[in-house]
Amino acid sequence: MSLDNIAVRALALELNAELGTAIVKTVRQVSQDDLLIATSMARLLISLDRSFPHLLLTGSSLKGVSLEIPFVGAVRSRLERTTLLRVDQIDLDRLLRLSFGAGESSDYHLLCELIPRSPNVILTDRDDRVLDAWKGSAISKPGHGRLVLGELYAPPTPPMRERLGLAAEAMAAGRAPGLDSIPETEREARPSHQVTLPECADPEESQRTIERILSITPDEASAGEPADIQETFVRGLVGLVRGLSPLLAREVLHDTGIAAEDAVRDPEVSHRLAHNLSRVARDVRDRHFTPLVYVQRGEPIAISALPLSLLEDVEADRPTSMSEAIETFARLRARAESRRSEISQLAKMIRRSIKRYERLEEKQLSDLEATDDALTLQMKGELIIANLDRIDRGMEQVDLTGYHEGGERKISVELEPDLSPRQNAISYFRRARKARRGRRQIETRIRSTLEKLGALRALGTRIETIRAWQMGEPVPSETGLRTCMSLTPERAEEDLREIRRALADQGIGLARARQPPSARPAFDRLPRAVPRRFATRRGLTILVGRDNQENDLLTFKVARPRDIFLHARGVPGSHTILITDDGRIQPDKSDILDAASIAAHFSKARSSGIVPVAYTERRHVRKPRGAQPGVVILSQEKVIFVEPRSPQPQD
Repeated sequence: MSLDNIAVRALALELNAELGTAIVKTVRQVSQDDLLIATSMARLLISLDRSFPHLLLTGSSLKGVSLEIPFVGAVRSRLERTTLLRVDQIDLDRLLRLSFGAGESSDYHLLCELIPRSPNVILTDRDDRVLDAWKGSAISKPGHGRLVLGELYAPPTPPMRERLGLAAEAMAAGRAPGLDSIPETEREARPSHQVTLPECADPEESQRTIERILSITPDEASAGEPADIQETFVRGLVGLVRGLSPLLAREVLHDTGIAAEDAVRDPEVSHRLAHNLSRVARDVRDRHFTPLVYVQRGEPIAISALPLSLLEDVEADRPTSMSEAIETFARLRARAESRRSEISQLAKMIRRSIKRYERLEEKQLSDLEATDDALTLQMKGELIIANLDRIDRGMEQVDLTGYHEGGERKISVELEPDLSPRQNAISYFRRARKARRGRRQIETRIRSTLEKLGALRALGTRIETIRAWQMGEPVPSETGLRTCMSLTPERAEEDLREIRRALADQGIGLARARQPPSARPAFDRLPRAVPRRFATRRGLTILVGRDNQENDLLTFKVARPRDIFLHARGVPGSHTILITDDGRIQPDKSDILDAASIAAHFSKARSSGIVPVAYTERRHVRKPRGAQPGVVILSQEKVIFVEPRSPQPQD
């Protein structure tokens, strides 16, 4: 979904009202696809996102990138300290011309092509001769493209099928009455039969336009499926009415019965279509714009400058301006894409982990089968004891008679020649005990593996439910269906956080990019959620983790080597860090007491009267290899006894 022609028109009017005679202070590139123009009145952000190119007024002060593309320097050198005179929409298209100059006449233009998949910004002089472009690859040699340095700017020309829709198809086949006399070479050059959307505000012009569409290919339209019929007329409207987007064309068709059989020959349908088209055109002509963002399952599905009756059952956000609507749409879209990406990664991670534990279960079952010889080893040892008089040192094997449920049978017993008969029996008893002990250990591991598999499969069901809700797909499980029906964007994000925590408790987590070094305070360098933050009576900062995963992040990613680590001794509790700016601040005994009281409060011993708390410098804290999140080993620690104290948050 991108900005349509009318949304761009509403945006141009808004920019003119907000930025009229604004002086350009600076121009800088703030990301790979974003250009910021800071003026004396507001900041204008131009985004060339391939899927959602847009302009908007922003209150954010965005930092520039370290290495700008040459185009930004060319724009800065020409536009800084000039005045933004006006913003114009070109031919009711998704093209905006920003005119800059020192006086009343413009000296330079920025032409913003807000076309998905191929957006661009072109710098031209006062005569619209191309000087540079954001995407320099779009500039061609003379005669090889529309953008040529030093030559007049030529707007992008959509394919004939897109510009003229159904009428173009009819012309190409020579079927359209009154149009077959147009030479083929001129059909692409100028669609003389097109009208602009504001012109259709006139009911008679609107009726003529509708009748023209209905007269082109009535047989083909009426012979198709309902959905095909609607799309046929959407293409026809978009082709014949300049400025009408597919979204507004579907709004014109809404509730007209155009998909019904023989509807194209029904005068009543024609009248309803003409009425809807005239209504939309009047709103555009009279500038009755109402910015709206339509949201479904937390994901924006449409942005419009006009209310849409075809989406009346969809939740609508009503911003106060077009810029705010664009910013809302972009923010919700980024959040939804991030959520989809996280769902995909978590689902993949869960599937991979399930397969790994299934392979581990198979191996453990195989190991369990290998321990079944404990009884045989025990029996061979007992047979040796029962036949000591028949066995001599130096024998390597002896056949002895054993008695089992099946009756009497000969059993071959291997012997160590260097051992006495009694020592051989002891060796067999020892091996039997080891096999029984190994079997118990393997059974314990199998139970643990099955528990983890069950938990992972439950998480897999939850993530599949969230994915189905996000995509609007049915959920086969009855339990999943009930869960899916109760989901909201906030509930889905909370469920994803819980799934992440559950995976982290099993030592499974998403790989994160390394954080660049920073001079910011430690509590501002958190890769994830900010921990609890308190202060000592002297004002030193105390950070406390909320769960096992955050404990690890706080201790090993945030705390510096000479910060003080504290933890209630011998009981589960939160990791607590007393920030010393890596030793630059020397804490006194009262700081240690305050931090220790807080560490005792956030532990399982918080209801005790006196709690021992161990503390040491963070550099003396290490994590055992393969340990679960939150597990650490301390060295050179000291112990202090304190009363748990409920802390006050730091201001």
